[in-house]
Amino acid sequence: MDTIVPSLVIALVLCWLAVRLYNDWLFVSRPRRNALGTIIDYRETSDEGGQLCRPIIRFESDDGRTIEFTNAWGWRSRELAVGSLLAVEYPRGLPHKARIVGSYSPFWAYGLSAVVLALLVVFITVAR
Repeated sequence: MDTIVPSLVIALVLCWLAVRLYNDWLFVSRPRRNALGTIIDYRETSDEGGQLCRPIIRFESDDGRTIEFTNAWGWRSRELAVGSLLAVEYPRGLPHKARIVGSYSPFWAYGLSAVVLALLVVFITVAR
């Protein structure tokens, strides 16, 4: 009974990893396209640490469509002014999956997941 919560956390981490692997697989299995994007605004959300500013970026895909997206990762402040240009990348044929070049580190995401899973396994093992 006392291992239910850690087991649920492990299941949630594994689900998050499955989604993350799917999104990363799109970038690995398809050629990447690069474009120049413009910050058109920021989406601000509050969390425990304060405000998080995620840039809303507009760019033109290789097939001529105008795409707008909100970057998944944000900053504590508006690091770049509205109107600033920056590089974006997306898997060929999927411009709606765009992200800012260099804004995501798979080593950090997978490393953190491995540490969390290892700690939970140790916790479950010790709890028995």
